[in-house]
Amino acid sequence: MAIKKMKKLIKLLFLLPIISSLSLFGQNYRFVYSVNFKKTLSSDRYWQDNVVTDISENTIKSYSYEFIVYDSLNKTNPQNGIFYANPKFEERFIKNLKTGKTTNYENFLVDFFSYESNDKMDWQLMNDTKTIADYKVQKAKTTFGNREWIAWFASDIPFQYGPYKFCGLPGMILEIADTNEDYIFSLSQIKKLPGEYDTTSFLETYYDDKPLPIKLEQIKKLKINYFLDPYKEFKSGQKKGFFQDDEGNTIEKPNFNKMTTELQKSIKDNNNPIELDKAVNYPEK
Repeated sequence: MAIKKMKKLIKLLFLLPIISSLSLFGQNYRFVYSVNFKKTLSSDRYWQDNVVTDISENTIKSYSYEFIVYDSLNKTNPQNGIFYANPKFEERFIKNLKTGKTTNYENFLVDFFSYESNDKMDWQLMNDTKTIADYKVQKAKTTFGNREWIAWFASDIPFQYGPYKFCGLPGMILEIADTNEDYIFSLSQIKKLPGEYDTTSFLETYYDDKPLPIKLEQIKKLKINYFLDPYKEFKSGQKKGFFQDDEGNTIEKPNFNKMTTELQKSIKDNNNPIELDKAVNYPEK
């Protein structure tokens, strides 16, 4: 871990002075953050992903770096079919800098949805300072998504953004975490882009599927209905398929009651979104 962290700091030491000396007007930049987060409230296990913040003149786009990897594969070898990204950090959105509106994108089962949000946050600047990658950073805190967040930002770097939806500080956020350390972001790379990166194949659409505009509460209702009876269509014969055990053996006579109980437990255990106010209030069983 220490060697990886040192390599990350060396990379930032070379990149950040270049960025801070450039004219930012009309430029396109990509920030890549390492995120470690807990999907399960009852476990200390962290999942890891790399999250992109693409900044252009009119928009901010945030999504897993895995989408870029698979987008490159799809563009390079289209004859091989479509490769679908399956990122660990699933949150992704586009923020319109002129209107301040955020369009969030979400997959649920076989459907692709979009919904709008206004994600405002008020920051309190603290006197605490420290050094990250040879930059003096200042501490700030805010409440967002029913979590308390601590950020460290560099006022010498003329960006007012950070990972995910965090923005509004007088400098770029290099690190941010909630006070329970369920979500921890650290800047690992900055890149100047030749133009706005085309995300239409995986963000504005999901590999050619257009999103269905919907309200967040409607998505929550769909999730609750699925939670209550996840195998409804299989039990009624509307869907056909087969099930396998952990060893890959086909289950001839599925015990849907047992499978439902196990799946419901898994869903509730993994109900730890970055914005806790978006957590689904699943009923007790």
